[in-house]
Amino acid sequence: MRNRLFGTLHLVQPGSQGESESVVASYDDGPGYISTAVELWQLAGNEARASEIVTLLDRANERDYAALTSSEAAQLLHLLDDLEIGLKASVVDQDWNVPTARLPELRQRTKMLDLDEERGELARAGVLEGMSSVIALRNILSEAVDRGLDVALD
Repeated sequence: MRNRLFGTLHLVQPGSQGESESVVASYDDGPGYISTAVELWQLAGNEARASEIVTLLDRANERDYAALTSSEAAQLLHLLDDLEIGLKASVVDQDWNVPTARLPELRQRTKMLDLDEERGELARAGVLEGMSSVIALRNILSEAVDRGLDVALD
């Protein structure tokens, strides 16, 4: 299995502009988790949610110091609501497996999920593995919101 995740998210004191002493916690692969969430929404057929996430990230990246404010982290957290419902309604079965017949199509539509043919039957679990990234992202964002911290993108 190839690791398609990347980057680091840092929880920082609000308005810190990246001073290293303001970093409260760091989480590897966090930006990759966000990209995974975008792709999962697209696969679930909700392009609007995916676009809202991208817009939120674009806004953060346009700043001198790329970071989501605590309120933007809360918005992102909200944009992840109901993703499981959307995926179960359109992409996976009740056991979170991708139907084998859909794998070729989904391989064409994703870069973040490990649906590679060489994985054999395990490729069917690629969406579930992607959801584990989203769950980790939810935990990071919840911590930021609960503690009133910004989320720096690196």
